[in-house]
Amino acid sequence: MTSMVMENGCPQCNSQTNLLHKIDPGMRLRLEKEGETIPYDAVCTSCFKEISKKLSNASFLHAEQVIQENYKKSLWKNRLVLIRQARNLIIMKNHAEAAICYEKYLRIVEFVLEKKRENFQADQFKDNPKEVSLIVGALWALVEIYDLHSNYHRKQEQAAVKLGELVSYTNLFTSIIKAASAKRKIAKNPRAYRALLKTANVRTGNCFIASIAFESRNDPTLITLRAFRDQVLSASPIGRIFVRTYYRWSPGLANRLQHYQKVKNLLRQVLPPFAACLKRVFSLKVR
Repeated sequence: MTSMVMENGCPQCNSQTNLLHKIDPGMRLRLEKEGETIPYDAVCTSCFKEISKKLSNASFLHAEQVIQENYKKSLWKNRLVLIRQARNLIIMKNHAEAAICYEKYLRIVEFVLEKKRENFQADQFKDNPKEVSLIVGALWALVEIYDLHSNYHRKQEQAAVKLGELVSYTNLFTSIIKAASAKRKIAKNPRAYRALLKTANVRTGNCFIASIAFESRNDPTLITLRAFRDQVLSASPIGRIFVRTYYRWSPGLANRLQHYQKVKNLLRQVLPPFAACLKRVFSLKVR
């Protein structure tokens, strides 16, 4: 298979390009059988196509595939440049240009994955989990930028929904959820932030880690644990500190744990007897 090299111009046609395609030994041998000699190791896309036309149809189709693959590699390599540019533009408060850079980055991911962003899934990046964080960061920036202009509120809501689906797979979960919870009160388009929180399964006031193991918030175990919170923990200064700390950190942990079925099964086994013990020891009034 041919591969891409970076040079200053094509040696065959002198065109100014830095994307050249290597002529592999098999291709060179077939050309020699056709009476053609290519003295160069690599040529530009246009020359590569012309050379391929002199070979069989199968070789030409293979060449087209190679050109496509090399183009993808070139785009993927440069995607981080767009991320850095966008971040710098945000610092300079040039939000319009920053949005363009983030959109270009997401379109590159779409092109390379051959999937629309609404179909992005975290498991597509098992070999490169950091990419999920880059996508989440780009989507969050777009949600904030598009909130500034009513013409972009529909795009903002679309970005918010996809962000809600992916954010729990990153270490950005807690910071983004806290920011979204605050911004939905002052945003021009609070519906986008509500969509983000809903999609991320954030339930204000009910972020018990225990809730990931039970389908209904009215499960008897959850009702007992909430009664323990309200009747025991909230009655003392130390208990209130514990509750505030818990609600600060539990959403991120809960959303990470919800993807592990073994954890859910363990919680379903351990929590009911634990809740029953709390109810008996503290004489909880459970409705």
